[in-house]
Amino acid sequence: MSPGLLVVALLSVLVGAGAAAAADATWKTHQDQACGIELKYPAAYALEPSGARDFCSLWLRIGVREARGLRMLFSMEVREMQSAEREAVARPGAPPSARDFALHVATIQCAADGPDGSTYCSNGEVRSTFKTAQGFRGFEIHLTEVNETLSPKKVVVKRRRGPILALDLSDDEVVRVLMADSAPARLDELKAILDTFRVWTKARRQTPRVVEMSPFRNAPQALALRVAAGEQYRASRPNPVTSWLLIDPRGRRLGRDFATGAWLAEAPAVTHSTGIESGFMLRETLEGRYELQVTASVPGVPYLVAVQAPALGGSPAMARLAGRTAEPGTIDRYEVVYSPASTPAVTIAEVPDFSRFHILLSSRGELTSEWILTDPQGRQAGLDPAAKVEPRGLGRRSMALDVRQPTDGAYTLQVTGTAPGSYSLGFRAWNRSGTATRPELRDVSIEPGEVHLYRVEFASTAAIPLRLGGRFDGGGQKSDEATRLLGYASPTTVETRLRPGVARFPLIIFYGARIRPVTFNALLNGDNISGRFTPDPEGYQIVPVPLAPGLNTLVLTVEGTTATGQATAITDRLVFRVESPSR
Repeated sequence: MSPGLLVVALLSVLVGAGAAAAADATWKTHQDQACGIELKYPAAYALEPSGARDFCSLWLRIGVREARGLRMLFSMEVREMQSAEREAVARPGAPPSARDFALHVATIQCAADGPDGSTYCSNGEVRSTFKTAQGFRGFEIHLTEVNETLSPKKVVVKRRRGPILALDLSDDEVVRVLMADSAPARLDELKAILDTFRVWTKARRQTPRVVEMSPFRNAPQALALRVAAGEQYRASRPNPVTSWLLIDPRGRRLGRDFATGAWLAEAPAVTHSTGIESGFMLRETLEGRYELQVTASVPGVPYLVAVQAPALGGSPAMARLAGRTAEPGTIDRYEVVYSPASTPAVTIAEVPDFSRFHILLSSRGELTSEWILTDPQGRQAGLDPAAKVEPRGLGRRSMALDVRQPTDGAYTLQVTGTAPGSYSLGFRAWNRSGTATRPELRDVSIEPGEVHLYRVEFASTAAIPLRLGGRFDGGGQKSDEATRLLGYASPTTVETRLRPGVARFPLIIFYGARIRPVTFNALLNGDNISGRFTPDPEGYQIVPVPLAPGLNTLVLTVEGTTATGQATAITDRLVFRVESPSR
């Protein structure tokens, strides 16, 4: 018997008709962290999962436990469309859809070859569509199953196969479906299980492997830095008496972690060291602000810091600081600013005050936005010298803001679009003891006149001195910041009006520290889009929300606890109105 015939035989002996079911309090719950999904199933059944641990690839078997193992009644599989499948799935003139991909998966799952025959499916069609209780679009697929036996003579048997159910779990990055199958007599019970299916966070994707080719290409045009101690340590110390740590404009670290002693190599570079000198040459030279930290293994070590980087014309620019002394247990901090179009192209300055925060606004091309920072006393950056704020430009692509000895409390950062495009925000903050935090948002879309409002909470004595949030509370919860479960930097009001033709809105959402991620749910015009979100406590993300012409309603719900531990739940209803084109 061929493998395909074996599958048919097994399905034919499944237990008889399954009565229409409805989930109740006795049903069991299964969650998968990699796929971010949850479902319930009758208490009388057992569930066996299999798949990857670190990315979404899941197969579930649900059935009755017997002496010989699990007698399968229902099977479910989460499938993500791979790049190699796109050409086979896509129809002429249209991108591949979840419906097309589900038909493709149902067809290939049917295929099986054996020594005396084969099984395959044809004439696949979606006979009906449906929507689950949680708002997921579903497809009911039917096929023609063909069994060919070649020995002792060729025999072809055709039969109907289905229905096979599929749910659309696609997000803004990939096409993804849940395929579900059962004996036809248990279709109502399968649908009841699918009605409990939820997505509570974005599915993890497999990380592609990257192979770096020619890493030393254009090495003479790299940024290089060295830390050199006095000659008296050359003979007595085989290893450098100074240690350093660099943080590049992207927040990547290179050098020694002073707290753990571990060597960090997040930024690609070539490093070198001798008894009195150590340093590096970066393989990727980035424009912007670098942070350098230096300490010593023995008391009273005199040292100098020198940095070299290419200027706009290609000639090297240099900066150095001498006459410094490093001590064990203390950290000297420096700021290296590299802007090839500026004069000088590279600067280095000591940062004597640990209590501060720094904001970098940047764009890939010309700056597309401008900002206003308002402190807890209502003073604004650039308008009141008493605010201790020093804005400065780093060329046409970026702008930096330094707030030294900042007042504790909530700041409001308003970013206003001046041209179509996107911007990135990088934050660096230090408490009084020098502990740093580095929240960041990258490639935030913005239009001229559009306003994004961020809440920047600074506490100079906290272990995490700066916390980033959204100024708008969504309208469905209390304004108390301590109990806020969701916040938004964009939109800034319950209803947002958009120009004709806008197809997506970049929702900038912040999740509170006390949310219960598994309770998160998102419905857009009644369709479940929870798979686009990653509701991590104290996390944030930019979610492209697809819009249709006219009125669009996004309903977000989540449960959590208050600062006193009491249970709470909120529902935010956000409206996006895409205007009709004027005639």
